[in-house]
Amino acid sequence: MRLPLSADARRGTRNAHRRLRLAPVLEDRTRARVVAAWSLTAAALLVLGVIDVLSGQFSGSDNSPLRLVWSVAACALLLASWGLRPRALALVVVLQVALALGAALLPRGDAPLPFPFAASVALLATLTPVVLRVGRPRSWALGVPLVLAVAAQALGAEVGDLAFTVLALVLAQATALFVAAGSYLRSTAAARREQVDRTRAADRAELARDLHDYVAHHVTGIVVQAQGAAAVARTHPELVVTALGDIERAGAEAVHAMRRVVGLLRDTGPDAQAPGVADLPDLVARSGLPVALELAGPVGGVPAQVGAAAHRVVMEALTNVRKHGRGVTRVEVLLVAVDHGLGVQVTDDGAGSPGGGGFGLLGLRERVTAVGGTLFAGARGPGWVVRAWLPTGQAGFDAGDDRLATRSFTAGALEDRP
Repeated sequence: MRLPLSADARRGTRNAHRRLRLAPVLEDRTRARVVAAWSLTAAALLVLGVIDVLSGQFSGSDNSPLRLVWSVAACALLLASWGLRPRALALVVVLQVALALGAALLPRGDAPLPFPFAASVALLATLTPVVLRVGRPRSWALGVPLVLAVAAQALGAEVGDLAFTVLALVLAQATALFVAAGSYLRSTAAARREQVDRTRAADRAELARDLHDYVAHHVTGIVVQAQGAAAVARTHPELVVTALGDIERAGAEAVHAMRRVVGLLRDTGPDAQAPGVADLPDLVARSGLPVALELAGPVGGVPAQVGAAAHRVVMEALTNVRKHGRGVTRVEVLLVAVDHGLGVQVTDDGAGSPGGGGFGLLGLRERVTAVGGTLFAGARGPGWVVRAWLPTGQAGFDAGDDRLATRSFTAGALEDRP
């Protein structure tokens, strides 16, 4: 039973749906702004490194080209660090620390080469994605080695103690390596859990579709027949016995369908195959509707997956006719097999259309899309049409295009309704 929502609840639901639709757009805009800002920062630091080399304004008068090399390398690592995952970001930290270590080990006379100012700033700026991407505990573990690296450079250049500088940087690099290893293991475990969750969600969705396709079809028939029996109980009581027999058969078929679903879940062998084109005559005969079935072309030679999708298209269309059609006097089911696919069309001459609250057409569209096909459902003249194209080879056509439908389904096999 579906309870009516209050005005506030409906408004809140609409706002939530709007936020969900806008979330990807806002995320893309935010990402673009961050990337632009990060790129400008790296470019500014690169210019700063050039100025550092040409003028010696920020760190002494040494104009060695190595200073520019170190600045460019540090800024490149900074630029590449933003979009990385935590374990790759840890590797960037290790490379930044190694860069500082290399600067300390390259001699300049009797003192270590001072780390260029721009490279130092770029190295420290790597802390920003560290803090934003890996969380507080790991950001401390990755950030401390960076700070120690820059501090060791400054102290080493000031006191001229190369051993002190090297020791500090080696310890910092070792810390970063251990953190990177731990981050990699945790990320791998998280990815594995995420994959398991996705698989379970897909299995639940598949089960829901199977229950709808196999069981709801028969249960709907039971409900319709029971309603018909209640309608004629007083005026034609003799028809109730016949209706009860039909209800009993429909109930038995529902139980059989449920067992089939359970079999699909338990077994993947040949005996667990879903019904296909060969089962359509039986489906039509049990529908309780005035159905005319026509099969054109080698429909029996289509792949099992395509045949199962065609069976479900017809099943869902007939279910919708029983549930929503009014004054239906004729239903036409047409399957046409051509070299590159299978066309399915179900039309009726009644009034009414499927309601918007069910999941039948939504699940059916997913089924058809899963085999690379297209689905169209809508009003056509005095009735309703469900049309599907299920390719068996090359791509077919848009099932909603009447001209393509008429042309592709060979010699007017699928005639458009006026």
